[in-house]
Amino acid sequence: MNEILNESLIEKLTENEKRVYSYVTKNIRVIENLKIKEIAKNTFTSSATVIRTAKKLGFKGYKELIYKIVNKKTILGCNIIGQRFDMKNEGQLNEIIELIDTGKIMLYAEGLASAIVLYIYKKLLLAGKNVESFNSPICRLMLSNHEVNVDYDAIIIVSRLGKEDIPLKIAEYLKNLGSKVILFTSNKKSKLYDIADLVFEYNEHDDESYENYYPTQFFGYTILFFEELFKSYLEKKYSFMKKKSELVQSLEKSLE
Repeated sequence: MNEILNESLIEKLTENEKRVYSYVTKNIRVIENLKIKEIAKNTFTSSATVIRTAKKLGFKGYKELIYKIVNKKTILGCNIIGQRFDMKNEGQLNEIIELIDTGKIMLYAEGLASAIVLYIYKKLLLAGKNVESFNSPICRLMLSNHEVNVDYDAIIIVSRLGKEDIPLKIAEYLKNLGSKVILFTSNKKSKLYDIADLVFEYNEHDDESYENYYPTQFFGYTILFFEELFKSYLEKKYSFMKKKSELVQSLEKSLE
């Protein structure tokens, strides 16, 4: 199944099955080494309930459920927020994270998504990353005058529908110069999705309209999801929970 944990399937679980589901998603660091009997014991259910839970969620059995959860959660974070996003080309994730860590990054968005890019920009700036944020008028001028810098290692674009003209043009321009394109979107049918090297695709609810003036959770979840990604990055790079002092020293040095 494409979406690892579908909310509509979760809602159809019995109370015992939901207890199994809750346990495996909250104990990501240990479940890979637990047997079915241990899961059943820890959730006060039975082995049959554990297997039935996996099958109701669309998997062949317990092992496939655990494999999918462990692999997706390791990449997308140990939080239910990560379940709302799918990835394109996740094999490039570590390479692109390294680019963001050490390279020069451009950020771009239009309309409501501009607030998300501004948040990401300030967050990365506080962490000492080499980032620049641009809006539509500036990029239109840069493109028309062919003044886009050639030394961006990657560009991060937030575009819910991926149909805007300038994000596509700027992505194509930089990609031809060797930059990696990172996209946060909810539309996998756009040209922007097709050319992006790494995509975090938000799974829209059926009742969410493509009209921006209607309520949508895309923008809120994108910020929350970025925080999960950033937390995962910090934990891996700085052993965040164990070596907070190292992180503080690094941030203080970057702000000097």
